[in-house]
Formats: sequence, C-alpha cells, structure tokens
Amino acid sequence: MLPTTIGLFVVIVGALLLAIGSSAAMMSFLMLTSLMIGSAAIIMTALGASSIPPAQLALGFLALRVLLPTPGSLARLGDAIKANAPLLVFVLYGIIGSYALPRIFAGSMQVPPLRFTGLTYIYAAVPLAPSSQNITTSVYMVGTLLIAICVHAAIRTDAGPRYFLRTAVALCWIHMILGVAGVALKGTPADAFFQFFRNGNYAQLDQSYGGFIRLTGITPEPSAYSGFAFGWFVLMFESWLRGIWPRVTGITAAAMGLLLVFSTSGLAYVGLGGYSLILMLRVLIPGSVLGRSMPYLLGALLGGATLVAAVCLIVPALPTAFGDMFYHMTVDKGTSESGLQRAFWAKKGFEAFWVSHGLGIGPGSFRSSSLITAVLGSMGVIGAVTFVTYVLWVLKPLRNSTYGATDDPMLGLGVAASWAALGVLIPQAVGSPSADPGANFAIFAAAALALRARATSSRQSVTAESWRAQYHRYGLLREARPVEGP
Repeated sequence: MLPTTIGLFVVIVGALLLAIGSSAAMMSFLMLTSLMIGSAAIIMTALGASSIPPAQLALGFLALRVLLPTPGSLARLGDAIKANAPLLVFVLYGIIGSYALPRIFAGSMQVPPLRFTGLTYIYAAVPLAPSSQNITTSVYMVGTLLIAICVHAAIRTDAGPRYFLRTAVALCWIHMILGVAGVALKGTPADAFFQFFRNGNYAQLDQSYGGFIRLTGITPEPSAYSGFAFGWFVLMFESWLRGIWPRVTGITAAAMGLLLVFSTSGLAYVGLGGYSLILMLRVLIPGSVLGRSMPYLLGALLGGATLVAAVCLIVPALPTAFGDMFYHMTVDKGTSESGLQRAFWAKKGFEAFWVSHGLGIGPGSFRSSSLITAVLGSMGVIGAVTFVTYVLWVLKPLRNSTYGATDDPMLGLGVAASWAALGVLIPQAVGSPSADPGANFAIFAAAALALRARATSSRQSVTAESWRAQYHRYGLLREARPVEGP
C-alpha cells in the first residue's frame, strides 16, 4: 500500500473536519473529492497497483463522523440503512459473487479483462478466472453503498440540505473551470498542475480531433469528464425548474449544458439526447413542472441559437468542423475500432448471463461497455432485479411530486436529485465498464431518498416551512412563479 500526496491531503482535511466539523461539512468534503476521479489517494501494490480514489478515502472520515454519538445520529443511521435496503442487497450479492462466481464458472468462457496489461487488440479476451479486479470492484461497490448510507444520514441533519445544494453548485463550477483551463492552458507549464491530479493507475488520455482539444480537466479521459458532469447538470436543471436557488442553479445549468455540447464526447451527446427524450415525455403529463417553465426554456433556446449563429458568422469554418466532429463522435463511432470493441464487450455481458444460467460471473470478472450488460453479466437476475428496484425506489415514478411543481423546497430538491440519479445512468448505459454505479449515483440517490422522506416526515426536527423561510432570507427560492401542490 503506497499513499500519495493527494491521499495525505485528504487525511489531513478529513481529520480536521472529524475534530471540528459537522456531518454536513464532511459530506461536502466527500462531494468535492469525487471530482478527482483520475486521482489516486492510495496505490494498492498488492492488488496489481490498483488505485483507491480520494473520494473512497474521504468516505472513511464521513463514516466515522456519522457514527459519532450525537443527538439523533443512531436514528438517522438506521433510517439510512432502511432507505437503501435494495442497494444493500445488490452490493451483498456482488460481494459474494465476486468471490464465488468466477470460481464456479472458471474457464467456461473467454472474457475481456477489466484491466488490460501489455499490448492487446480490440477483441482481446482471456479465460474466465478469479483476479484482483474481482476484489477491487467489490471494494468499489461497498464504497458506493457506504456513500449512499452516509450521505443519507448527513443530509438528514439540519444543515444537510443547504450544504448539499451549495456544494453541488461549487462543484459544478470547479469542474467547468478545470475543463476549460485544461484546454486554454494546454502546452504551458500549467500542464504539470493537471498531471499532478491525474496520478491514478488508469489510462490517462489527452485527445483532440479536427483541431478540437477535448475537455478532460483532471479526469482520465474526455468521456469520464463529460460523464461526471452530466449528472450534476441534471441536478442543476431540475433544481431550477422547481425554483430552488433559481438564479444560481439556472445559470449553472446553462453553463453546464453548453460545456456538454462543446465537450466533443459521445457520452455527453447520448446523455443529452436521452434526457431530452425524457423531458419531452414529461411535458405530456398533466401538471408537469415543465409547463410553467416552457417560456423560459424557449427563450433560452432562442438565445442560444442566436449566439451560435453569431459565432458561425464570425468563424464561417466552425459549423463544418463541428459537424464533422459531431458525426465522428456519434454516427461514425459504431464502425470505428473503438465502437467495434465496445460492441464486443457489451455482447460478452449477454454471453456471461447465458453461460452462468442467470447467476452472473461476478463483478470485476470482465470488462463491459454498458452498465446494463455489466449488471446482467456480472450479477445476473438477482443483481438486475435489486438494482432496478432501487432505481424505482429512488425515482418514485407513481408519485405526482416526481413530475409536478411543489412549494416545499426540500421535496423539490429531493425530486431534482431523483432525476439526477436517473440521469447518471443514461451515459453509463453506453459507457460503464463494470457493475458499480459509482459515487455520483450514490450521492444523488441518497439525497433523493433523504430529502423526500424528510419533507414528508412528521418526526423531522426542522419543518419544511422553517427551512423554506430560511432559504427565502438568502434569496434561494423563487417567488415570481406560481406553484402547485405535489
């Protein structure tokens, strides 16, 4: 085990917050460390130099802070475990499966390894066998579960909702600034700053196409950058729809949306396309919150179109270059070597499901290119059912509040987090290598469950009305729009 400078920083800040900070402050620290998805806090030399990211290390301090005996802490922890019960079953089966299933079905098929070593080719595969990646993936899945439980407990504290929203906004702007700065300062001494944070044992890629330098920030590659950004964009947009800190969340959502459009990432375009389809379907639902926001959305689209037209007049070659890049990153992707390889990985998930008779071959046993096929191939029927159950548990699709307007800010923020959790899964459906849904999904799911429960709970210590009054004092809620009940 080899700690890094980043890991030492996380330990120092985590210890300081553990001594003098609150659970909500520690939750904010965890959220900010989740930005460093290309970083390593600890390098596990015994597991083939696998990297433990900073968020996983910060999670340890959040768990300790949540476990400290404070008024109501045990009740909040118990509620968090109950709320995340389907995810608990999902992860427990993953832990058992990561050890037992690759041994049961060893040699039954050829699989692309989750972590390639040495030179390889697009259809590279090895006989199924237990590996260190089974352990690593199960550890990541445990981390996802603990994030969901700890964030749920932290956000149920009095300061939890406020810390969550403000940290989310700060995180979005930091991520955007890092991405743009990485492009603007490319080839300057500032590159050393970005490389310092990209110390994880991942394929750290800097890519460009047709003169467009692709956004990476401090993430390993452009797809990781846009995949991380997409969930937070959905949270900001859904918060703006519901009048939660509208001036800030609206501007942040618009900026994040533009960033995703110009990110040159196929995952970003898949995410935006899938989310747009969901929004179009939601417009058809009577009482949809989108109805009252339609004038604002149309105005934003008109303004964006005007801005794009002006830029195209100034730089006439830009539309052709951007169109060529967009075609290459979307339509042409399926026939490229990368597209063929990803299709091969996805098919292996279905093959694993069939070979294992619906049990799965264990998390970490093979590399996929889709969360759907990764869950099916790794964890079979049990994993698929428990995960879908948890997603529905978070989204609550049969409740009117999921689609309509509400005058309860906590409920509104909780619903926004529900859609953000679903939004994370859109790019993951075509880009996730393993069955672990990740830290962002856990954060959004936990926030959704905690806030929606807190908004309707008769046992809450701070009522929705007092929380609303506090947010009006700081101008975090919009009064101009009429609101309807849930």
